[in-house]
Amino acid sequence: MFVPKKGLSRLQMHRSTWAVVITIAILATRLNLGGASSGQTTAARQESSPAASPSGIPQLPDKSRDSVVTLEEIIDRVLDQTRVVDNSAYERLLKGAQALVEVREYYQGSTWWETIDAKGRLRDLEFFARLSPEKRELLKRAQGLTNQALSATYGGKAEQAIALARESCEVLSEILGTEHPSSAFCLNTLAEAFRAMGRYDDAEPLFRQGLALSRKVLGEAHPLNGTILNNMALLGQLRGRFQEADSLYRLAL
Repeated sequence: MFVPKKGLSRLQMHRSTWAVVITIAILATRLNLGGASSGQTTAARQESSPAASPSGIPQLPDKSRDSVVTLEEIIDRVLDQTRVVDNSAYERLLKGAQALVEVREYYQGSTWWETIDAKGRLRDLEFFARLSPEKRELLKRAQGLTNQALSATYGGKAEQAIALARESCEVLSEILGTEHPSSAFCLNTLAEAFRAMGRYDDAEPLFRQGLALSRKVLGEAHPLNGTILNNMALLGQLRGRFQEADSLYRLAL
């Protein structure tokens, strides 16, 4: 079982959990989120020790999990700009994001992928708050282009997907930098488009670049690594490299 972080007392953890609950309650009213605050009645009655699944994977206590996931979903909607919030709501979101990091780190450790994601949300919120309206619009467009590229790839329009993904990767790198998880996901999207078009020599280095970046910024256990490894395995199969593909599929599990 994972040992809780010594730097945070049980009282501090209780306060951090309540910070998550209060943030949801306030934002549910301000943003008209409907049932988003449904977890608030149980979240604060946290368990006193970290939980682990039979496989040893660190888990949040059942009484905290719903509220934590709900707040993370709210933050994700703000970051992908499907929700626009005012400055006061932004301040509350930042406090909630900090509390999420503390809760995740206490129960799951600083290197667990969900803790890394929580830290990323906090960094992105702080960064997003400093962006100009023009750059926010560019970022929103780039995020949309990545989704459009995926749809085009699986809709049989690989050439269009390549153009969309290339533009998205360029904008994301310009605004977020070259070492951001969004860039890793975008590289995977671009590689998938090349694979769908049969341009395997172009796809393979992009998959490898995306995997290396994902491992660097998100850690070894993040699900994005598995997604990219799975795509690389499929590419190996298509190229007739079946032993390599089998190894990659095993790594993706």
